[in-house]
Amino acid sequence: KRSELESMAAAEPSNAEAFRGLGRYWQAKEYWQPAADAYSRAIEIDDTDSSTRVGRGQCHSSRRRPDLAESDFRRAREISPDRVANLVSLVGVLRQMYRETEALALLDEAIAKQGSEFSLHMERGLTLRALERHDGAEESFARAARLQPANPYPNIFRSRSLSQAGRP
Repeated sequence: KRSELESMAAAEPSNAEAFRGLGRYWQAKEYWQPAADAYSRAIEIDDTDSSTRVGRGQCHSSRRRPDLAESDFRRAREISPDRVANLVSLVGVLRQMYRETEALALLDEAIAKQGSEFSLHMERGLTLRALERHDGAEESFARAARLQPANPYPNIFRSRSLSQAGRP
């Protein structure tokens, strides 16, 4: 697959999709710099695909550059403001930078619009837990569990939050 993508990119240097593909390939192999470089080339050609910004932002985050990741995730939200994955990526990097209050405000705003999104409630619970607001975290994990009853993770995190809040 790599050789096909590299051949396509060489033959069509203005083919953003070829560079996106190379970015995804290198990212899956955890070669962060080549992945970021490929995503950067795709962005130079066509900056209308939010997943390219998210991919590059994830590479930056993995390389311990949350400042660059934040910039990419914010741009991804400008491109596709209703795409939940873009917000989840931004919230994660904000928590990484100890900006949980800002992350929580973004999540609350999104939940007001898209309240049935499982990942928003999970992220809200994780953010509240980081803020040591365990009762609120427990409530968010409980809501996530109601949205996806077969998923064990909300109940695992909910139990931990109950314990940390001093409740059985």
